[in-house]
Amino acid sequence: TGVLQRLFVSSAPMIDALQQFGDVVIADVAQGRNVYNMPLNLFSVVDGAGRTRNVAYVVQDREDQESHEWVLTHLLATYGNQPRIIVSDQDAGFSSAVQSILPSSHHILCIWHIWQNITKNVKPKLRGKWPKFAEVFWCVYKAPSPAAFEKRWTAFLQMFPSAEPYLGANQYHTRKSWAAAWVRTKFTVNVRTTGRVESENGVNKLLGGRKTTLTDLFKRLLCRADDQLEHSTQACK
Repeated sequence: TGVLQRLFVSSAPMIDALQQFGDVVIADVAQGRNVYNMPLNLFSVVDGAGRTRNVAYVVQDREDQESHEWVLTHLLATYGNQPRIIVSDQDAGFSSAVQSILPSSHHILCIWHIWQNITKNVKPKLRGKWPKFAEVFWCVYKAPSPAAFEKRWTAFLQMFPSAEPYLGANQYHTRKSWAAAWVRTKFTVNVRTTGRVESENGVNKLLGGRKTTLTDLFKRLLCRADDQLEHSTQACK
């Protein structure tokens, strides 16, 4: 069409990090901060020194399932295997793309984003009951087994029936992707949120603005990945 729709960028050191440490991949999306106003997708891993390493940068014109499938197809081709774990926020299009392209990967949803969504949609309905709701929710979240989770969840909804419509429609069916009873049984390098990548996106915001061309943006991002490698190497000495 003559119009840029998607671009997947990685470098030799980034690919090497992905192939070494790609069992757990963390994904995050920042809003458009370039001359095309295209969102920047960032994929990262945790390396052997426990440091965040960026393994792919992607810009895409849409955040729908088809676009995410294209991105994950290229991530899969670059890695050569399906990650055991992929961590992201709660996005329906991305979740569907993971199921389609990475069916063997266990998709973990960022518990921080889960809680933010619950706060936004449930807190106004509960008012004075909110502190107790929050206390009980985290007790449910930390349930030691699936059976214990189900028991606590049922009691939880009975205590706060006004929250049931939202929780039942939006959180219960994804419980295996965020509740500790399931997540703690997986090797996640202790990752429960997308916080590592969001912090990295905070750095990326300093590297580009609304007038930044993609050429300049990716040059800076690739330099950032090289800096990560250097710092990781120094940490291992």
